Amino acid sequence: MSEYTVLPPVKWRSAMGNTVQVRVVGVGVRALELRGWTFNNIGRLSFEKVAGGVITVFESGGCHMTATFEHICVDSVTSYLKLP
Repeated sequence: MSEYTVLPPVKWRSAMGNTVQVRVVGVGVRALELRGWTFNNIGRLSFEKVAGGVITVFESGGCHMTATFEHICVDSVTSYLKLP
């Protein structure tokens, strides 16, 4: 999500969340390339289904990750209040 949703769930509104965190789990790593990873990466995450798996790419400034997994699962979607 590049922008916080205009109509968030009631639970998120009551918590006054303004940021969404999506936890994605990759199962069965087939290939992995990781460069420049830090503790607070905000960037673009994409998925592409290919024969025998899913290619996952994350790009953000100086960090980059490309991985191929057998399966991808969305583990959780949560909202929290991020202060400026």
